[in-house]
Amino acid sequence: MGLEFGKWLNNAGAIARWVAVLGLIGLGSLALYRFGPATSFTLGAFVPAADLKHLIFWSTIAFAVTGLEAASFMGEEIRDARRTIPRAIFTAAPIVILLYIMGTVSVQVAIPAAEATEMQGVMEATAAAGERLGLPGIAPIAAFIVALSALGSVGAWLGAAARLPFVAGIDRFLPPSFGRVHSKWGTPHVAPIVQSLIADLCVVLSQAGATVKGAYDLLVSMAVISYLIPYLFLFAAMIRVQREPAPAGAYRAPGGRTGAVLLASLGAASTLAALDRA
Repeated sequence: MGLEFGKWLNNAGAIARWVAVLGLIGLGSLALYRFGPATSFTLGAFVPAADLKHLIFWSTIAFAVTGLEAASFMGEEIRDARRTIPRAIFTAAPIVILLYIMGTVSVQVAIPAAEATEMQGVMEATAAAGERLGLPGIAPIAAFIVALSALGSVGAWLGAAARLPFVAGIDRFLPPSFGRVHSKWGTPHVAPIVQSLIADLCVVLSQAGATVKGAYDLLVSMAVISYLIPYLFLFAAMIRVQREPAPAGAYRAPGGRTGAVLLASLGAASTLAALDRA
């Protein structure tokens, strides 16, 4: 039914994400106050290890802060996009990074670092902290909130990413059916349906003969590699367009053309490093 209604699922997921993260931080803080940290925090523990096992996580870290470009896909649906998107990025980026750090610390305060897993670390920490604090009923509530936040994220991703095959269908780079809109609702229904079917197929195939963890690792690696490659083109385009005069109302990167080239080069180098580790 389009973003007129679909945005409410995204908004509900965003609120659920805030509740989940702030709840985790709150439980971690309370557990720290009453029982002390479950993980020993030493100065040496904050120094990243250089072995292959730990270097792989750099690609996951890079992947965790992607997605800002999706707002540009929906520029026509955003009021005053040229003004709104940059302000949203500069507001959201430091908040997201801060919450990642605080959330990670909260998990390690609640349970020993060796017991935290990639797939269920947040839920494991929430359940453990709830048990220690005498709140065993907090785990199912947290599970519902996390599931709702995931649904909101999926809705937002499909809503933004579906624009690309839709436009490609209009321009005949993909079959014209991708550019078709629903006769009643006026939405590009073919593109998200095809994307959903492909995603379902990838999920099913990834779990064929594999453990849940193996399937999870495979899906993460597939997502990191396929998602980061277009960033190389994005940063290259950012360098290329510096030769052109800025359109009226366009936002220039800090430092003008020199600053833009430096930022794009840094982004490209980080992307290449993450791809190499993936």
